[in-house]
Amino acid sequence: MNKLELVNISDYFYPFFQEERDNFYFIIPNNIYKDELDNLKNFDFRKIFEDFNMETQEISPILIHVGDFEGFLMVYNLLIKKNCLNLIQSDYDFDVVFDEIKNKLDLKITGLGNYLFRFYDNYIFDFTNLVIDEKRQFNLLGRYIKSWYWNDLNTNVKYIEKKEIVYMDLEKFKLNEIEFNKINELIYPFSLKLKFEEYKEFGNLQVNLKTDKDWYEEIVHRLEKARIRGLSRQDDVKLYALLSFGLGDEIFDGNPFNKALEKVLVNNRTLENALNEINLNELREEI
Repeated sequence: MNKLELVNISDYFYPFFQEERDNFYFIIPNNIYKDELDNLKNFDFRKIFEDFNMETQEISPILIHVGDFEGFLMVYNLLIKKNCLNLIQSDYDFDVVFDEIKNKLDLKITGLGNYLFRFYDNYIFDFTNLVIDEKRQFNLLGRYIKSWYWNDLNTNVKYIEKKEIVYMDLEKFKLNEIEFNKINELIYPFSLKLKFEEYKEFGNLQVNLKTDKDWYEEIVHRLEKARIRGLSRQDDVKLYALLSFGLGDEIFDGNPFNKALEKVLVNNRTLENALNEINLNELREEI
């Protein structure tokens, strides 16, 4: 995995268009595609979920082919601005690359079965590449993709590229259980982002969280505070993190919240049940 160190992306990508030696494809989130339809409607496209039912197709990420450099720059800059760059470079035409991409949806986890691989989310794609080694990255590219570019949480543009090896000998990409769990741990804070955003709006919290990175780091910070308190059950950790974010971590230093926390740690109660047992009169006295 490499980081693209460029002041101007034209320095890197324009020669490919001059020589007409490669094709470029962008994976675009469904909501972005719909919002930017006026800018994107003239590009060839296919729904990555085209084999799913109609309801699922309505939320499908979109694969588009961009054949000219002006269009390439427009789409590239659009996705970079929205922190969702997912770009594929290949020697092959649209149908071949689309089939390669579509086949990646079915991901085998050794010992666990098959799961939907959300490679079309650039952050999940990044976390996956952080966990696997270089040889596995070749497997991830598959037979018909030469290079894959994406941006990470820090807005760095990264890429993996195929070396001069025998393409046809590459086995289908898969993960083992340990790798799968590591990736899910990295993804987990994003699964809470909507809850945290709702909590922010509901509580009218004045917090300076603007980017995906800001939210991710804040959620990780709050989850860590829960674990420092000795909580381990996922639901307990999640609830503590939300309350810590909304009310402040110090609320658990005094009663009655401290007593509720003690019930969890000593009596193995769930945090939700322990909080529900708080005496309202006692809570009013503390407030």
